Amino acid sequence: MNMIFTLKKQSIKVFILSFFSFNLLFGTLAPDSFQKLINIFGIIIAAFVALMLIPKLEKNIQELAVKLMLLFFLLGALYSAYQAKFSYFQMNNFRAGIYFVIRISSFFVLIFYIIETGNGKELAKNLFILALIYCLINDALLIPRIKTLKITQGYLLGNKFDVSYMHLEMLVLYIFQGALSQYKKKYIVTLVLYALIISLTVDCITGIMGILFFCIFFFFLPSKLIKKPLLWITLSTLSFVSVFNYSYIVGSRIYQDFFLGSLDRGVTLTGRINIYKKLPTLMSGHWLWGYGPSSSYEVIHNYLNMPNTQNGFWDIILQVGVVSFAFLAILVIYSIHQVDKRNKNFLLALLAMLDTFTVLSIFEITVGASFIGCVLLIAVYSILEDKISPIVE
Repeated sequence: MNMIFTLKKQSIKVFILSFFSFNLLFGTLAPDSFQKLINIFGIIIAAFVALMLIPKLEKNIQELAVKLMLLFFLLGALYSAYQAKFSYFQMNNFRAGIYFVIRISSFFVLIFYIIETGNGKELAKNLFILALIYCLINDALLIPRIKTLKITQGYLLGNKFDVSYMHLEMLVLYIFQGALSQYKKKYIVTLVLYALIISLTVDCITGIMGILFFCIFFFFLPSKLIKKPLLWITLSTLSFVSVFNYSYIVGSRIYQDFFLGSLDRGVTLTGRINIYKKLPTLMSGHWLWGYGPSSSYEVIHNYLNMPNTQNGFWDIILQVGVVSFAFLAILVIYSIHQVDKRNKNFLLALLAMLDTFTVLSIFEITVGASFIGCVLLIAVYSILEDKISPIVE
């Protein structure tokens, strides 16, 4: 009886920590003030967990490498925020930068603690359950008011992009947690169709493309290729340089047939081309440290009267600069290399999601909190593999 009670108590504890972990980087609840309130509690809990972890930390090369790369990325982002403190922008970029850094570090601390204590399978399961719950609640509120919500974009999960990406993440997390225990293929098909229907309902073409790209990466590409850092390096490079080749992209047959014909989108993709023309000039003098975390909207709106850069990698570089982003890129490459080196197929779904976000970043802002969360999950699960109970490979 005491053992059952202890197990239940442990499960509740892990679920609570998983809840705050999920919200720190994957959660997008509206209103934003409600999401921030949840995150503040998560940050406070992470601070206590960090104090518990300090005397128990094992010092191995892989663990130290991940922590150093993450630390340098966060310090660079913080310095970027400090630099932006003296700009004329109305937004308090220094405060926003601190919040950005603390959210990421708190997420890392919580998932590290959960996995390090042998609850990696429970974490994966809980992340899927939370994503599913958020999606179901959002969709239950969405269906009766779909016409109004399409206009106001006042979904529980944020705008139509947030809604679509959360459904994609739910699909990925189901496959991921199933790889640590067991899953049924018929449920994967059901979740793919569910995610597609919701993306169609909210009219998010990017969400539809994201689901299709994920299916291509996960189901059709060889696992050996997915586990190679070279694939991500190639995709991210193509995404970044696409800004310099916008005229060729617009003039291509694929663009003309797909975007103009099938999707009925305008030739400039709602002003993307105008943004791409001016981005290199806008970055002049800000290449090293950017304009500060969370500054993208204000900078692009002030200079170009548009919401953001419309390119994931340019957006994060505009915020934190090349120096900080370089450490994030190194962390991504190192994490993928660890998966390949240790031949950990249970992380394939997360790798495929990483590649999907990278492809979508060519024309949308997908290198953000969820992207970083995905990177950290891959990194921590790969370096703490011995802490995870037997896995179905």
